[in-house]
Amino acid sequence: MKRKVILAALLAASIGVSAQTMKVQSAYSDMKNDRWRNAMANIEEACVNEKTKDDAKTWNYAGLIYAKFVELSTSTDPKDQKLFKKQKVDTPIEQLADKAQDALIKSMELEKKAGTNEFATSNNGALIVVSGYQLDRAINFFNEGKYEECIPLFEKAATAAKACGQGDILNRSKLVMAMAYDALKQKDKAVEIYRELVKSGAKEKEAYINLYVANVANKEMDKAINVLKKGVKVMPKDPQMKALLGGAYLQAGNRDEAEKVVNDLLAMGADNPEILNYVGGIYRDADETAKAEEYYNKSLTIKADQTDAYLGLGTTYFNKGIATLKEAEKVPLDDMTGAYDKMKNEAFDLFKQAIPNFNKVLETKPNDFQSLKALRNIYSLLNMKAEFQAIDAKLKQSN
Repeated sequence: MKRKVILAALLAASIGVSAQTMKVQSAYSDMKNDRWRNAMANIEEACVNEKTKDDAKTWNYAGLIYAKFVELSTSTDPKDQKLFKKQKVDTPIEQLADKAQDALIKSMELEKKAGTNEFATSNNGALIVVSGYQLDRAINFFNEGKYEECIPLFEKAATAAKACGQGDILNRSKLVMAMAYDALKQKDKAVEIYRELVKSGAKEKEAYINLYVANVANKEMDKAINVLKKGVKVMPKDPQMKALLGGAYLQAGNRDEAEKVVNDLLAMGADNPEILNYVGGIYRDADETAKAEEYYNKSLTIKADQTDAYLGLGTTYFNKGIATLKEAEKVPLDDMTGAYDKMKNEAFDLFKQAIPNFNKVLETKPNDFQSLKALRNIYSLLNMKAEFQAIDAKLKQSN
């Protein structure tokens, strides 16, 4: 958040300065003159003083001061960095962020109780800074795999965002918190949050996708489809959401609705490689190899320098090959028709078709895990020892 947010909040806080007690007045004077460390010392005394501890203004100033340290510490402006160093504050920024949040929300609560809104603008402005910081901090923990530690941080971010009306930060906090629960195998808590986001119409695509996956896992296909329908309604221009819905209809055996979705997608861009890849994916997942090939190849005709279509084709052949092998295993041992060998050869031919497509992906993305893993499986099944060893070594190295 830009420096002007706290500056605007400070200007808004200047109303009624003459009515303040000495420590509050001193804090305000320090704030105006960029003596933020002194301001913090004065306002902390005011926060415990009997005459000022129940004043919304006191907690507003406290919140602004703590939030200012958060803002300065995260700024890339050299002037802000210099000012921050000048303050020589020992308290960790994360603690100051928590103190800012508590102070600002307390100011809001005191104003609500008093029926006033004198500091509403400044409280909101500072909380926007704090909620953004809390979200960034929580996401950093999540990205480091610290799932248990990040959950209370997301809760703080959500609380701050709700208080200042930042719906985007609120929804993002809830989403990634749910993903943390997912990572901790606490599926029920994750699903509860995904469902809450979907019900509210949040524009967080992952919430719809993850709830859809959870419903499919529970064999609740009707609920799964309804989740995607809601997602398409909320994000009508998102091709991935439409593609998932089309695939879900095919999986449920509803060919007519699936074709409607395909037509909707093609209407969004029949010559758009991304759209064509999504359509190819619908047919790939429906085990309609010829249709999948048609759209992936058309995508490559329009744009050859891409990896999505090659990955889609490789996955199409690989999946079909695996499915064919599984069918071959069902052939009775005493069968004399040659059905097993025929299906095994068909599967191996499909694997051979997959190889060049996965290798095309690796030309651009040499560490693509999906392609490497598929090739390792293929080379193992085809008894291609040298190729298997090379891919296996690369996978182990990447781990």
